[in-house]
Amino acid sequence: MPFYALLIGSLVAIIEVFALSVINKIPFDKYAFLRFLDIHHTYLSIYLLTLVNLMLIKLLSKNKLKINTKLFILIIISLLFWFVFSLDSKASMVIFALLFVVQALPKVNKKNIKFHIPFLIGIIIVFVVFNTKASVNYEKALDFRLQIWEESFKIFENNPFFGNLKSSEKDLLNYNHYLSGKYYFLDSDLNSHNQYLSFLMKYGLVGVSIFFLFMINMFKKVNVKSQKSKIREFLGWTVIIILVFYIENLLDRHHGIVYFSFMYNYYLVAVENEEI
Repeated sequence: MPFYALLIGSLVAIIEVFALSVINKIPFDKYAFLRFLDIHHTYLSIYLLTLVNLMLIKLLSKNKLKINTKLFILIIISLLFWFVFSLDSKASMVIFALLFVVQALPKVNKKNIKFHIPFLIGIIIVFVVFNTKASVNYEKALDFRLQIWEESFKIFENNPFFGNLKSSEKDLLNYNHYLSGKYYFLDSDLNSHNQYLSFLMKYGLVGVSIFFLFMINMFKKVNVKSQKSKIREFLGWTVIIILVFYIENLLDRHHGIVYFSFMYNYYLVAVENEEI
């Protein structure tokens, strides 16, 4: 069950980094995770957000849960929300809010609307506080990505059908940055920071089409006997993947490859075989 694996793995990672931060007398923040576990905060966040997705479904399920169980789930969700908040991850905060909308909105009715409204108001308040705390300017935060995406798209246009594999993605981008006079990008050695553009650059429309057929295969496994909770889990996971693919090359690092491969294959089996 991924719920327990994610919960235990996340707790162990957080406790380990917290202990090492105390021992080494450094701040317990996203840079501590990068230093001790070599994991970027975006990759860390997707594990936590997947756990949040699972717990939201449990909390909002039709099955009557004991008060203690509901309280435990609410505490875990609140702690994870605080943790994502403390990582200053703008994308993760947006995904967190969207997961609440995707999972809670279909469940809203006249009987429980009083329960959902406080949560919605709370999320709005936290977003306002987060924006103030992090001095967030979402347009400015995307600025460097937009410049990279511009060069990525130029590379894609050079060979739109089959892509360009004559050099590595970073080398191609650095060369285009040089040609465009963006010399400040040469030392950064950045990838495209967009999984969709990365695929288009390297494999063209043909390669991207194959990948999307691979994803569509998941939806084809859904049938009338599939557990509704598994379908909702899968939809929440899809929200996470779609948005993270938009801002990161998730499949460039082993953290992302293991996460995507495991969750994809889990839901590939779950939505087809776990019947009502």
